[in-house]
Amino acid sequence: MNNTEGTGMEKIYKHTLLLLLCSLLFNACNTNTIKTSTVKVYKFDGSISCNQSSGVSLEDMRAELMRSKVPIVSASCGSDGLVRAAVCGIETGRVNVFEIPAEAYSKARALGYHDLSNLDDFTSVSCGS
Repeated sequence: MNNTEGTGMEKIYKHTLLLLLCSLLFNACNTNTIKTSTVKVYKFDGSISCNQSSGVSLEDMRAELMRSKVPIVSASCGSDGLVRAAVCGIETGRVNVFEIPAEAYSKARALGYHDLSNLDDFTSVSCGS
């Protein structure tokens, strides 16, 4: 084996290693899973205790947001978590919650939605119960 063959193999090895390294760096920087920042917003549904048909449904609020071009990532129901008297005719404290892109918050705010992080005693509840 002469000296030029060893040099040729070293070049191939170095080029292969360089190509592999560049490929790894390119793939590490090329992500299609860039997440946008989101915020959860809520709005009281206006439901009244002992009145099953009261309140605005999750679907109706979803439609309101969609009409205003507010994209929705997820939707759920909850309660403000405050204790209320066990009597008929008072607000239930139920809220509809939507996760939306942070850049759409001002549109949702204009429709009366609030940042869920400001609702200290929030608890998730099943929708429709």
